[in-house]
Amino acid sequence: PATCTLVVNKYLPSTEILHYVYEPCGLSVQTCCEKTTELNMAAFVIDDAGCCKLAAVRDATTFLGALTSASVTTPNGAWGSSAGTGYVVS
Repeated sequence: PATCTLVVNKYLPSTEILHYVYEPCGLSVQTCCEKTTELNMAAFVIDDAGCCKLAAVRDATTFLGALTSASVTTPNGAWGSSAGTGYVVS
């Protein structure tokens, strides 16, 4: 199975994202991670309802740097203690 790291309560501005692929709600972080790798995407955003958006990013290194320093206003939706941005580790 795929391995991802979820960074809770960190969200990126759209300037770091090329495009999203929207998956259904009700997914676990692991399922969202697996769908990310299936479609060769680098990252995902998941909310408390398990609504998953797979993200194609401009540059993986820049993306990770921006994610670790992100201080972005929470987007609209169900964003709480189990929501955030994840990225593929392996």
